[in-house]
This record gives sequence, structure tokens and C-alpha cells, in this order.
Amino acid sequence: MIRTVFALAAALMFASPALADDAASDAPPAPPPCIKDGATVPADNIALAQNIMTVTKATDRINFILDAMMPMVMDMLHNSAPDLSNDMISEIRTALRDEMEKNVPSFLAAEACVYAQHFTADDMKALIAFYTSPAGERFLAATPDIAKQSMAIGRAWGEQSGRAALARILAKLKKPGDKT
Repeated sequence: MIRTVFALAAALMFASPALADDAASDAPPAPPPCIKDGATVPADNIALAQNIMTVTKATDRINFILDAMMPMVMDMLHNSAPDLSNDMISEIRTALRDEMEKNVPSFLAAEACVYAQHFTADDMKALIAFYTSPAGERFLAATPDIAKQSMAIGRAWGEQSGRAALARILAKLKKPGDKT
């Protein structure tokens, strides 16, 4: 079991060389400079993008995604390391969730950079105006329910498509005279 925990830790820490360097630090990593077309994005644009993160409740969205993702990650961990006890998996879940929550600000800074790279200042002002309008606020309020329903639709669609593809492949592979 200890070998499995070390293997998991190594996989997580060395998935990126930067992760190994930051593993000993409790501070979240500083976001890289925001560059577009070889130039630093103006601070005013970054501020607008950060405002979009605020008005769209990006932290709530991240927590929603983490809540949806964590059971799948833990199932994959349990399947790949079945010798881990439930207590150990619980500890890993807690540590992973804590680290992800601690790093939300750096994630949001990076996401704000992406917005600032793709939208002009006027575009971002318009987005902020929309998200703070009654329609935008209703959109944001409905988004978690829409996401849950969309995930269920997507899961059913994927399962149906997978069954149909498998049946088609099996039919194609079936040799003449096979009785199965």
C-alpha cells in the first residue's frame, strides 16, 4: 500500500516539472504574466476580466465542478489502487480538495488572463453589463441546474452512442456462420 501511495504522489508531483518545484511550498503559484500577441495585457483589461470572474461567481462554478469531479477521481484512484483503504482514500480526497481550493485564486487569475486575451475592454464591459443585468443574473442563477441537467443528458447520450457504436463494431466483426 505504501508503494501505491508513493506512486500516486510521484505521479501527481511529477506530472509537471513545475509541480515538483512547488510541492514543498504552501503558497499558491504566482500566475505567469498575461501576454497577448507578444505584449503584456494592460492591467485595466486584467481588472475587467477579474471583474467578470467575480460577477459570474467563478468560485462557485469551480466548486460545482470540483464537487462533480471528485467522486469520479476517487473512483479512478480506488480502481487503480484497490489496496488503498477507505481512510487513505478519504485523506487523499481531503488533501486534493484542500490544495485545489487553496489554488483557486491562481486558477482565477489564469482564467482572467484567458478572458483578457480573447475579449477587448469594450467586450468585457458589455459582458459585465449583461451578467449584472436581470437576465444575466437569472442566467447565472440557472446555470448550476442547467449544468446538472446537461450532464445527465450528456451521460445518457454517451451511453446510448457507446452501445450503438459497440453493436455496430460487433456486427462488423461477426464472421459469417457465427452464432453469437
